[in-house]
Amino acid sequence: MSSKKSQQGFSLLELMVVITIFLIITAVVMADIPNFGRKGALDLTAQEVAGCIRAAQVYGTAEKVGTTINDSIGVDFSENNKIVIYRISDNEEIEACNLEGYSLSVSGGVTGLTFPSTDYTKMLNSNLEPTFLPESEASSLNHVKITVTSLRNNEQRCVYVFASGQITVGSCDEN
Repeated sequence: MSSKKSQQGFSLLELMVVITIFLIITAVVMADIPNFGRKGALDLTAQEVAGCIRAAQVYGTAEKVGTTINDSIGVDFSENNKIVIYRISDNEEIEACNLEGYSLSVSGGVTGLTFPSTDYTKMLNSNLEPTFLPESEASSLNHVKITVTSLRNNEQRCVYVFASGQITVGSCDEN
């Protein structure tokens, strides 16, 4: 009796079909990579803006008993692509967030925010609520919209700072 060994493996046609499927998937992914990178960078920059504002909140609540409690922390948006966090009493810059390749615009004529220092004791009595500057023009606002615009393709993401102290990042179509 002679036994015929069966051949194992893929036929040429099967290999060509699999390679064609891989090429189609690769082409679809590669076509969207530049768009994905730009959108990701814009989202990260908007999160960085929100992080700078949260840092000002933290500086305001981090004041300890025995220091100048009535001092406040300010956030200045007057430069187009820079956020400056400063101590209001002596106008000392604490931190700056530079946004290269992006510009900022703030709604409602707001040029900055202040966060009051709070009495940080065993009971946490912190106040995270910002004051929108200038106070006379912004007193009726319940939130401020900070628009981050890419200088490369004019895409936008928005950071919302609410009078309650909440800070969110979202699309600019929201109210």
